[in-house]
Amino acid sequence: MRQYRTSASPKSASESESFAGRFSYEAVDQRVANFLRGQADRIRRQCVTSIIQIGRALLEAKRHLSHGVFLSWVEDEVRMPVRTAQTYMRVATWAEEKSATVAHLSPTVLYLLSAPSTPAELTTEVLAKAEAGELVAPATLRQKLRAFRHKKSPPGTSRREDSRRVALGERDDSGRAGRSLHQAAFAGAGRPIRRKVGCALAGL
Repeated sequence: MRQYRTSASPKSASESESFAGRFSYEAVDQRVANFLRGQADRIRRQCVTSIIQIGRALLEAKRHLSHGVFLSWVEDEVRMPVRTAQTYMRVATWAEEKSATVAHLSPTVLYLLSAPSTPAELTTEVLAKAEAGELVAPATLRQKLRAFRHKKSPPGTSRREDSRRVALGERDDSGRAGRSLHQAAFAGAGRPIRRKVGCALAGL
């Protein structure tokens, strides 16, 4: 079983730029700032290690149960949301073939990289930066993913994606929520009624 070390990695100028503006240590003593940076680094790595270990434990348990029974076991015994368990298992499977460098990534970056839709070349790029001690912020990775999908998507895909967001009530990149399918249907059903009422009133 692969062990993921939690020792600190070297900091670089690129890493500082990636996380610029997230938190300022100017108000505390330099020694305290160094301590807090180290604590944050250790906590982040422990989170990643725990996610991978929990994912492996879930996969081992899953081998002994049918799919439906396993989901019930996760909710009733582990007391973890099924979606979280599925994410942890996906991360554990993905990390199995990777080097110990994955321990240098933040949990959010780990979730994004382990997604099936993430291109292999982008994963290679992020892991190479992690090897060099450079952390990639989740927001930066999301921008890269959006750019890649926009580049690869055929004409008209963005319009279909907007329709899909409206149908599912998802938020777009600006944070605005689209109308759900139920809301859209309700609004559409109300238009003929308003027209009929208007025509009836006009005839009075």
